[in-house]
Amino acid sequence: MSSAWAQFYSRPDRNRPQPSSLWQDLEPAEWIYRKLLEGAWMTIESWLVSRALTERAGPWDESLAVDVDGEYFCRVVSRSEKIVFVPGAQSFCRTGNFGSISSTANLSPDKLESKLRSALKQISYLRSMEDSPRNKMAGLACLQGLSIYFYPERLDLYEEARLLAAELGGELRPPNLGWEFNWIRKLLGWRAAKAVRRASRNLKTRSRKVWDAIKERPF
Repeated sequence: MSSAWAQFYSRPDRNRPQPSSLWQDLEPAEWIYRKLLEGAWMTIESWLVSRALTERAGPWDESLAVDVDGEYFCRVVSRSEKIVFVPGAQSFCRTGNFGSISSTANLSPDKLESKLRSALKQISYLRSMEDSPRNKMAGLACLQGLSIYFYPERLDLYEEARLLAAELGGELRPPNLGWEFNWIRKLLGWRAAKAVRRASRNLKTRSRKVWDAIKERPF
């Protein structure tokens, strides 16, 4: 079973629900398909899994440095009969912690490699259930979404993802940084543009955290 969940910075009462197409009863293959296609996810806290199912799924993959939960719950889902969504239950997940293991504010080489390894496993779980053109498209979308982490710093990982994309019947393209950063890329290159983009995103998160902490505080 899965349930509703929400993120918060400082106070759970100021939570931000994150509804997606996963918030409903779904068949296992459909659940993984939507996750990969849309880049959607569910927090660890939003799951209730039987002991029998966890034993069928196997242990947590400790070889991964990041996105361990994404790989694990895709594996759990692939071995289940159906996912039942319980909208009345709700969990809360703190966000904006740059020092957390799952943070993508700064990605070490181990984290970058784990991001790809986790994605490859998730794609393989879906294809093992049904290796259809539709599911291959979802795998391709997943790889394209991850390409921004690898290109151009880790061309070895990008090339590995590109080869799988070709196997899936598609083509992996260099990531789109967005119009507000593309001009920096054209002037100063990919690395400078990505650094500015990362700094901008981090600043926005920090600003939201500060505003959330002081909002409605009595003086």
